[in-house]
Amino acid sequence: MGYGHGMGDGGPAVDRLAPPEPPLGDDVLQLVPLGERHAAPMRDLGDDADVARFTWVRAPLTDESARAWVDRYVAGWEDGTLGGFAIEGRDDGAFLGFAALVRFDPDGRETELGYIVAPDARGRGVAVRAIGLLTEWCLDGLGLARVELRIDVVNGPSLGVAERLGFVREGVLRSMHFKDGRRTDLAVYSRLPSDP
Repeated sequence: MGYGHGMGDGGPAVDRLAPPEPPLGDDVLQLVPLGERHAAPMRDLGDDADVARFTWVRAPLTDESARAWVDRYVAGWEDGTLGGFAIEGRDDGAFLGFAALVRFDPDGRETELGYIVAPDARGRGVAVRAIGLLTEWCLDGLGLARVELRIDVVNGPSLGVAERLGFVREGVLRSMHFKDGRRTDLAVYSRLPSDP
């Protein structure tokens, strides 16, 4: 399995993803590996206009497409290529959203993170907490050398999450093909082990 810290110094890093042990969390929320029980709340995310506008999800979702979305991350955990989490309330287990390593390159020691906060959980710092935990795990626990976020330039709340977490804005990928024939400008942010 190869859990080395690396810390960006060229040292060992993981070559396969596995759910963190102990699980990631703080006093407010926890990140739980996606499983079949999350299909219904994941389907509900597809009803949100911001999910349709700012994510790769082909919303609205059906029960079948939601299960396929969850199954993709279940399979990713099994073969070590992707890592998907449900964000849940620490005290009540309420579904607060989704966070994931949506692209994982073990040879390059880098990953891209993605996330969606459930509409009724927005404005409570959920994304900052969840992506902060996930970023720390990627850099310190997995020994990755780069964590990246790609965010639509008009998605103000997500741009704010990246900046509050100390991600560095590197530039904009202009007129990137997004989905359904639509193109968009994506801001690229990164965190490196050497960043303060």
